[in-house]
Amino acid sequence: MSLGLLLSGIIFIPAIVVILLQIGFYMLGLKNTINVKHVTTLPSISVIMPIKNEDVNVIQGALNNIAELDYPKEKVELVIISDDDQERFNYIMKSLNFPLGLEVKIVRREERKGFKSGALQYGLYLSSGELILSLDVDGRLKKNSLRRAVSIMEDRGCDAVVMDWRGYSTNNSTLSKGLIIGTTLASVSGIKGRDRIGFQVFPVGSGTLFKRSAIVDVGGWNPYIVQEDLEIGCRMFSGGKKICGSDIPIEVEVPSSFEAFYIQQTRWAMGCIETIARRLKDVVNSKISILNKIDAIIYLLQYLPVSLTFVGTSLLAMFTLLGYATSISLPLFLVWIAVLAIYGYLFLRVGKNIGFPIKDILFSMGRVSAFTASLSPFVFYWSLKGFSRKREFRITPKGGSSVNSKLNVKLIIVGLGFLYISTSVVAIIRGELLSGLWLFYYSSAYIYTGLVSLLESKFSKN
Repeated sequence: MSLGLLLSGIIFIPAIVVILLQIGFYMLGLKNTINVKHVTTLPSISVIMPIKNEDVNVIQGALNNIAELDYPKEKVELVIISDDDQERFNYIMKSLNFPLGLEVKIVRREERKGFKSGALQYGLYLSSGELILSLDVDGRLKKNSLRRAVSIMEDRGCDAVVMDWRGYSTNNSTLSKGLIIGTTLASVSGIKGRDRIGFQVFPVGSGTLFKRSAIVDVGGWNPYIVQEDLEIGCRMFSGGKKICGSDIPIEVEVPSSFEAFYIQQTRWAMGCIETIARRLKDVVNSKISILNKIDAIIYLLQYLPVSLTFVGTSLLAMFTLLGYATSISLPLFLVWIAVLAIYGYLFLRVGKNIGFPIKDILFSMGRVSAFTASLSPFVFYWSLKGFSRKREFRITPKGGSSVNSKLNVKLIIVGLGFLYISTSVVAIIRGELLSGLWLFYYSSAYIYTGLVSLLESKFSKN
């Protein structure tokens, strides 16, 4: 096998596989219409909501949203677990207006054991509902969401029902528009598509309704796990629990700045590897089908293509500078382009269905693609940290952020961009046109991201 073919395989094959799976499951998800019987007996529900450093208006919005749901108020309790310091917690308590008729327990954890999952486990201990809904403070439910989820749970015999994510943003940034579209694509694929063919799906951190008994049976949430939804999903697979997808929309806020996107993606990458490192045995030994097991493992490795693209391209640049023949594979390159074109078409169609102008969709597609590619070195680094005992849980500052705090990251991105573009010139001069074209394409994402994010810093400072 030639060096060029080996590097082409590292760069293109994992990405092709993951994108094709997402496209296939998305098409299946579009056909997944879930009809269930109306349930007359409604169980009690505890909504567990961890918070830390959240805007009071966002918390108030969550209270109002729960209070307005079409579900008997006497059967709903909202359990808010705060990891704020005492002064901040006192301010929150003085500022909130608690809706009449809604039982709200808001408690500050004196001992902040673990991460978000620790707050969920603490909330489970304080709650009393027969069913447990995990919900982020920025999650927004439709009026009939709880009734629909209970109906699906009862009708299909589910131990957990996963809601269908729909992104929203408090501002109109180009990035947030792209992530709103991408969230819809990923959710229809990951939840409705997999459910369509009978696969068990992974829970989501905001918008999964569990039977209390199912959570207790698998030991509850592990306080020290970063990606608590994936980890408890693996244990539920192993414990023979049934996790169903649904068409119940839940609105979740997407990042709107480079820093927020950086924090979200690197945390998720670390959490995915952490989960597969600790819970692979649970998936392998579970009673789900062989195909479902393979799909679950690929799902947990969803950030691997991004990391391998960085590794493969960096090796390509290094061997080019050392004078090795590194012509990448034209067939793999063309397949990658074709698969990306199909995904781009679906991205455009989803954006139009949401109501975005075509110009905005194209610009947002370009920005999300560039940001994702340029974050690949950091996704790779944080993925490796998933194997470490010392892990961090960083909260995504979705509504706004101090982009200046990531200046070093931006300088690294710009530096790598100019390194790759310089190497592309070397490859083209040596007659390795395809390698040079790839390096030029890859470098443009870094240079674009670096310049755009640095401009964000400048305007934020001003």
